[in-house]
Amino acid sequence: PVSHFGDGRGDLVLYQTIIDRLKHGEDYYPVVADELRRGGYALRPVLNFRLPTLATLIAVLPSVAALVLLRVLAAAVVLAWVSRLRQAGLRMPHAILAGVVVATGVGLAFNDSALVWHEMWAGLLIALSLAVHGKRTWGWSVALGLCAVLVRELALPLPLIMMALAARERRFMEAGAWLGVVVAFGAAMAVHMTIAAQQLVASDPVNGWTAVGGWSFILSTAKWNLLLAAAPMWMNAALVPCAV
Repeated sequence: PVSHFGDGRGDLVLYQTIIDRLKHGEDYYPVVADELRRGGYALRPVLNFRLPTLATLIAVLPSVAALVLLRVLAAAVVLAWVSRLRQAGLRMPHAILAGVVVATGVGLAFNDSALVWHEMWAGLLIALSLAVHGKRTWGWSVALGLCAVLVRELALPLPLIMMALAARERRFMEAGAWLGVVVAFGAAMAVHMTIAAQQLVASDPVNGWTAVGGWSFILSTAKWNLLLAAAPMWMNAALVPCAV
């Protein structure tokens, strides 16, 4: 959702405030509705309510433990991809270099403010799910995929694509497991949206759930990569399409 805070607050403060109130024993959905209204956010459609998974997790953990968990997850992504690329036949120096490149994409996890960003957690879980996937380890991949969609619904393409690929390759047990992720996600979202809808009043504002920003948006968000943070925009324009 797009904030209309007049005092310079933004999504970061919104999420931190919600978590602080949960730590004091308040209920998630009334707190979110209250903070969205205070911040000038649209409450409709109910997809503007984030799933409660991440905020609840951070609220029940000590702050240091939550930060450590995020950073361990980021480190695991780097190590898992180095291992995966080694298994694919890359020589160790090349695999390590690739790991360094991966690290530039997950380095923001070591910024304290990253703790409350749903996209950071979901992105790391997606990356780790793909890295650990294999004939004998697909169960771990499925479990991580489930965690990703329960943190951020925009991770849903992961289980859908993995289910389709597994079915095409006649790995029907795995395809069924990915289908289970989709079904579990659908059930969780149905409950989530039902409870969130109960917090709405007729005067609550409406906005679009998604916004299509085009290539300018993609290039600007690529600046979050540590290698590209200080690079001129023309370098983004050259490198990002190559990556895609």
